[in-house]
Amino acid sequence: MNSIDFSPAKWIWTHDHLTPNQKVVIQKKFNVSDLSKPAIAYIACDTKFWLWINGRMVVFEGGVFRESRNGCGYAEKIDLADYLKLGENTLTALVWFYGNGGRNNTNSGEAGF
Repeated sequence: MNSIDFSPAKWIWTHDHLTPNQKVVIQKKFNVSDLSKPAIAYIACDTKFWLWINGRMVVFEGGVFRESRNGCGYAEKIDLADYLKLGENTLTALVWFYGNGGRNNTNSGEAGF
């Protein structure tokens, strides 16, 4: 099994990343100059997210499944290539931080996407 180095990744959120039951919209514009290759993204959050590229839904209710062992996590592996266009693209995510544990997740204690 290949290991992926996520150390360069950065968690993003608002200044208040501790209050439970927050919903945040995150939007990023970016340019694409080559559509000939896969565009693999690994996306994780605490707790649930919805993702759109250029107004088209890519992921409905991603996230949630995080094991209770320290260091365990869950990231969606998504090929965004079919949603991209040459030139400017817009990624939009609605992210919901539950701030509590449940059957399928363990509260990390902090919101993040």
